[in-house]
Amino acid sequence: MSDEKQCKFRPKELAIILSHYDLGTILEIHSHRRGNILSPKSLVVSEKGKFFLKRRAPGKDDPYRVALAHDVQLYLSKKGFCTPRLIGTRHSNSSMLQAYAAIYELFEYIDGEEYDGSEAATVSAGRTLYRLHELLVDYQPDYQVPDKTCHTNPGVRKDIQAAMPVISKNDSVMGQEAELAGLCMELLTAYEEAGELADRSGYGRLPRVICHGDWHPGNMIFRQGQVISVIDYDSLQRMPALGDVANGCLQFSLIARGTDPSGWPDHMDVERGRQFLRGYRPQTPWSQPELQIIAALMIEALITEAVTPIAATGKFAYVQGFRFLKMVARKVKWLRQHALGALASA
Repeated sequence: MSDEKQCKFRPKELAIILSHYDLGTILEIHSHRRGNILSPKSLVVSEKGKFFLKRRAPGKDDPYRVALAHDVQLYLSKKGFCTPRLIGTRHSNSSMLQAYAAIYELFEYIDGEEYDGSEAATVSAGRTLYRLHELLVDYQPDYQVPDKTCHTNPGVRKDIQAAMPVISKNDSVMGQEAELAGLCMELLTAYEEAGELADRSGYGRLPRVICHGDWHPGNMIFRQGQVISVIDYDSLQRMPALGDVANGCLQFSLIARGTDPSGWPDHMDVERGRQFLRGYRPQTPWSQPELQIIAALMIEALITEAVTPIAATGKFAYVQGFRFLKMVARKVKWLRQHALGALASA
């Protein structure tokens, strides 16, 4: 269990924020535990339906980034893509409400299921990502789209180097400083070599498009093995589409059972990885250079996702950073040795 508590709305805050929307009589409000613990969320049931209220977490509340995310969602919705409807405020029909030095959003609530690991759901996730990329080719943004990704990012190298002194402050590392230093160096080497492999394989020559940037099971709602809604457009990035594909392949093939990462296996779920890639591109086989790029970017994405919060806090969620990085190093080693061959039959 996490030792960090989910942030919640205050009753007065809820009353004032909801008064800005034309929802009719409020019947029920339920706290919703999902995603960033610093971002409170609630299911609101009114006489006009079910709605999902969210207060943006600190660091995720840049109005221009929020405006970009909303503009993309509105564009996709008009094209028939499965994204939840944004609810405008009562008087100005604004998709974001700024109050209490924060940003609030209200969406229609989508009843559905979590990812169940089935072939149908995995293929659907790949197919839905392809559809998103297809639609965004013609999208012309009114706001700047970030282009910093996990690929050969100097900030990631700095985070790997910064993680060691931050983690070392924890008493559990005492006497294991040399092992920690070796672990960080191992991850840095793997990160740099993966970036070099992706570039040698032609990643930098691919066209850059607008991508979701955070394609994982928690950002999708399913029903009977099909994606019925895609949420969370906070990480939109301009990069080659294979960046999204690689992260999705990683996220849908990760095996992480239980709360203790030392018990997580080294290997990925190979079949789910193949299913995801087949869903994205069912007709045309993936070329060897494309698979090399995907395998390399999976390594970069895994390392980036781990070291960024650890460099800041010494932990990943509730897990001590040293323990978590040991698990990451095991998975990275497996990916370096086996990912390309494992995905070759996709």
